[in-house]
Amino acid sequence: MKKFYVFIIFLISALLFSGCGSSYNSSGPDSVQISLPYEDGCISDMKIDENGNLRVAMYEIDQDGKKAKATCWITRDDGKSWENLYEEYFEANDKKEETVEIAPRIAGDGLFILKYNYKGDSFEVNSEELYYIKDLNEKDIKYFPETTVISAGGIQSGGSDKKLYVCDYTEIEEDKIFKFDPEEGSISETGIMDNGKYVLYMEAYGDKVYCICSIEYEGTKEEQAGTKKVETWKYIKGRIYDMETGETGETDVFNNLAAMYFDKCNGNGEEYKYSPCLCPDLSSDEEAYYLADGDGIIRVTEKGEETIYKDDNLSSYEDSIENMVVDSKGNIYVYIWLDGYSEQQLLKIPAKN
Repeated sequence: MKKFYVFIIFLISALLFSGCGSSYNSSGPDSVQISLPYEDGCISDMKIDENGNLRVAMYEIDQDGKKAKATCWITRDDGKSWENLYEEYFEANDKKEETVEIAPRIAGDGLFILKYNYKGDSFEVNSEELYYIKDLNEKDIKYFPETTVISAGGIQSGGSDKKLYVCDYTEIEEDKIFKFDPEEGSISETGIMDNGKYVLYMEAYGDKVYCICSIEYEGTKEEQAGTKKVETWKYIKGRIYDMETGETGETDVFNNLAAMYFDKCNGNGEEYKYSPCLCPDLSSDEEAYYLADGDGIIRVTEKGEETIYKDDNLSSYEDSIENMVVDSKGNIYVYIWLDGYSEQQLLKIPAKN
């Protein structure tokens, strides 16, 4: 859900969020459309589980915004059939004065569900709540009121089977990324944003949290005067947090990807485009990532970048790629909103044997 605004002091005043490809098919017709579990729901998260099956978390808001439904599904046959693992309704705290929105996030065998209570029909948040289901088979749900998670307000989350990683978007000072432990009910700062300013992207895959952020950069005299262009890599960085060790590092490959991500977000200086989507290729022995928007899917490694899939029917100005995951065999699953959020589509881009 792309509702966050990133404010970067130097160079821009506001920014809207919202190779080695020879083993992949590279033309649009090779993609396979996967049926959604049901048409009225929207996907908020996708993950490949330890058995290689695709799981999706979904939400649905009723017409008056007073009630929301969270569901989680699994398919073992690429959408020919779906098994419903979880379904629950959430209501606005004050049905007369508030509307509600939820964001279910997959966490191993369970779910995190972030609930937002809005003032009327606006996007002004009255309160935030967090629900945690450790195991969907047991359906045991933990509730954390606003007082528990408020220090990580403005939540953009990346879930794992152990923790929830949340970002506090201050939009004034500096963004911070926190780790929330639902077993202990504790929250602690990760240090991912040390010497950083604003978070543009954050998501958890496997045992890593991937973050793209801006940093302070004063620029040379020529750059300050506007006579020399400031290269993106000087003020946009990619950071990788290891959940096991608690250490944050950078790599040349992910820094290169971070600069590409920012440039695409910014429309490369042209008119507005939907934000791109990215994910690591955890099936690869080398460090590799996919970056996707309406222009196609790019694979980025230390060898460079290569477009491995392109569909001429997609447009970065009309279609938004919301989520993307890669399974252990290298198959890519892509969730897309078409025509300005009027139609949704789930695609599989198969890897060649």
